Amino acid sequence: MLVGGVLGLSLANAVFVDEMMMDNTADLEAKVDALAEEIRALRRDLDARKSTEEGAKSEL
Repeated sequence: MLVGGVLGLSLANAVFVDEMMMDNTADLEAKVDALAEEIRALRRDLDARKSTEEGAKSEL
């Protein structure tokens, strides 16, 4: 009886922890996606700026 209770509590705890981790993981994934998009935008801006500077140098 004691073993069944301990196993039941262990299973309930595992399910609870798993759900908590899934919630945290979804939030972190959203933040990582937002940061990745911000990095892409910065790279596009940097590439555009380099192209503009190279074009200005070639005119000289």
